[in-house]
Amino acid sequence: PINQDGSVIQSSGSSFNPKANNDLIYNRVPLSASNLQNINPNSGIWVTGKGSISVDPDLVMLNIAVETTAKTVSKARNQVADAMDNVLVTLHRYSVEDKDIQTQSFNIWPQYEYPEVTIRGTKTRRQTLVGYKVNNTARIKVRDLESVGKIIDDVSTAGGDVAMINGIDFTIENPDSFMDKLREQAVKDAMSKAEQFAVLTG
Repeated sequence: PINQDGSVIQSSGSSFNPKANNDLIYNRVPLSASNLQNINPNSGIWVTGKGSISVDPDLVMLNIAVETTAKTVSKARNQVADAMDNVLVTLHRYSVEDKDIQTQSFNIWPQYEYPEVTIRGTKTRRQTLVGYKVNNTARIKVRDLESVGKIIDDVSTAGGDVAMINGIDFTIENPDSFMDKLREQAVKDAMSKAEQFAVLTG
């Protein structure tokens, strides 16, 4: 858009982050018939408009892992499977749906020890396979925020010694619903700064 003082305002925006300020950047560039086709994007004065709001989280993301080590892959895998089954039963008891439970990773690592041995009179260390470690990690969406503490306690108990809570994140499931208000605030802030610069620079 062209202002009454013969200047143009160009804008660009960044993506929404509910935990950070969201900026729209405006470039105020003199506009005339002679330079309309040759505006230098590096000229002019750049100002930043910011908009921020505080909202209550409506979703909790839990990162839950079960991990164990055994002599064989099958034994370690079965122990992990049993522990994760117990975790899932507990989550279902709190009405967490299958669509809100997503496997993040499933890993198997060989485990080695390096005992000291003597070969032809020389001491050295030899790599020796002693077992396998299996890890299964899931990301869980919990919508009942009041039950989060109890869910964590019961999941930890259900998974036993092999269960771990790797992360708890409070977030917003649909941040797009707040974008209109943020953009409005950012535009007003940037326009105010741009108009002040126009006055100061004549």
